[in-house]
Amino acid sequence: MDNLIAYIPVLNQQYAEWLKGHQRPSLFLIDQGLAEKLVPRLARNIIARSTARVLDNILSEMLVHDVSILTVVYPRIICYQPVMPNDDVSHAYAHEYRLTGQTFENVWGRWDMTAVTRQEPVIPDLEVSSEEIDRLRMESARKLAQASPDWWRQIGALAFRDGEVIACAYNAHKPNEYETALFSDPRINFDAGDPLGAEVYLSLHAEKGLIGVCAREGVRLKGASVYVTTFPCADCARYLAETQIKELFFSDGYSVLGGLRTLQAAGIRIVQVKKVPESA
Repeated sequence: MDNLIAYIPVLNQQYAEWLKGHQRPSLFLIDQGLAEKLVPRLARNIIARSTARVLDNILSEMLVHDVSILTVVYPRIICYQPVMPNDDVSHAYAHEYRLTGQTFENVWGRWDMTAVTRQEPVIPDLEVSSEEIDRLRMESARKLAQASPDWWRQIGALAFRDGEVIACAYNAHKPNEYETALFSDPRINFDAGDPLGAEVYLSLHAEKGLIGVCAREGVRLKGASVYVTTFPCADCARYLAETQIKELFFSDGYSVLGGLRTLQAAGIRIVQVKKVPESA
């Protein structure tokens, strides 16, 4: 029987599925007050229910063998090799009270800081294409990306309908390409690819540039196939979902802040295009 320690402010589907995956475990439920002591910003979480109410929900669903509420920390709690969600409260608890042998599991139950900055593999069971036409189109997007002046990441995007290119764009600085040369770039404070710098940028993302081109030229994106070299950020995913594109092809990248869920909810087909193997 697994021993679980977790902060669960609301029993949503993600937490319920996590509990079910452990076949009637013993659960030590971290009280809201204790969680706020460990991570003070949780006091802002107005959706959090009382821990007693969450406990009642868990028991009514018969998700665990037994459950206890941790209102104060008892470092010698009998909980051998506990399993914990990979979130800020779990890490703070384990660090503060020197737990050993614990395992952290990814459970997207709330927007804690680890979920905000964590980069997840885009899709576990991914639809993959090795079709020559998709590779050729992605290679065109890569060549387009080379025109980008962004040192952080160069991204190219192409939109197709009925086999024809209807729009293209790459990430570019505004109001002109010399912006960072003149005034520097706030991203110099982060290493390339650092998720903490993902939302600190002066460039117009390729996907938004693509949408802008279509708006300017009166071209409809609805039903189009979009090829982008790197999986869209969460904001670009929302924009693409709103345009009602039919499908999104990408080559590299990770999903941050729920971009994948946004696209899936919009019914958009998502396909990773495999690169052509390099010759030995």
